[in-house]
Amino acid sequence: MKIEQINISDKKTGTSKTGKEYFYYSVGIKIGADWHNSMIFEEDIETYKSLKVGDEIECTLYKEDFKGKEYSKFKDLKTEDKLDRVLKGMLLINEKLDKLLSSSIV
Repeated sequence: MKIEQINISDKKTGTSKTGKEYFYYSVGIKIGADWHNSMIFEEDIETYKSLKVGDEIECTLYKEDFKGKEYSKFKDLKTEDKLDRVLKGMLLINEKLDKLLSSSIV
């Protein structure tokens, strides 16, 4: 799935049932014509901040009913590993260098 738009809220504060304070962000991603939202805890937000429009992702999209209203949500985000992106970039550069070298050795 390709990200059409992404929106990350400012950091928010919540309180657990046991009274412990926690921090989270609301993240919205637009895929196709639909927005899907999720609550992301502070320790996981860097993955989402690195996403850009046009990035290909895998995630589970689902609907959730809350107080009689249906919401589109996402979970289980998987992105292409940054190391894989770097390696693919290096392979492309290597292919271009091979073409340049082979064309200049005539």
